[in-house]
Amino acid sequence: ERFYLVNTYVPNSGQQLKFKQRRLNWDKAMKKWLTALQLKKPVIWTGDLNVAVLDFDVYDGETNKQRAKSAGFTPYERDN
Repeated sequence: ERFYLVNTYVPNSGQQLKFKQRRLNWDKAMKKWLTALQLKKPVIWTGDLNVAVLDFDVYDGETNKQRAKSAGFTPYERDN
């Protein structure tokens, strides 16, 4: 075992971002945990991360300017 494989379902921020604070807390805790694991050996993080990292990761991401207000497409999710 040369690395940790972490498969995760990340909770999304919900419609109208009603779970934004839950997502922010989750992201912070997950980052802390992954960082601690990384100190022991490499980490591969995979799964449903509920984020569109690039605009073209969703069908209308390049044209729909309202996407930045949608779960999975907000700056706080994309920057994590």
